[in-house]
Amino acid sequence: MNDILLNEDNDISIVNGDFHIGESGQQEIESLLIAFKGEFKNTPLLGAELPRMLKARNTRQGITREVNEQLKYDGFT
Repeated sequence: MNDILLNEDNDISIVNGDFHIGESGQQEIESLLIAFKGEFKNTPLLGAELPRMLKARNTRQGITREVNEQLKYDGFT
């Protein structure tokens, strides 16, 4: 899927005075992994909450399960 791309600071990427458009699948997955539930107003259950999960006592299987569920929920798998 093509969309407006973000730079490494998660700001809109501007190239030659215009939005940088390109393949955004990887960018969307990264956003999904770090997002907390409730951040996306139209899909409040979307967000893997990876920063929180890494700080808590979670098993690798638990993190993998949550990431896979979120990717499936968003249509990536």
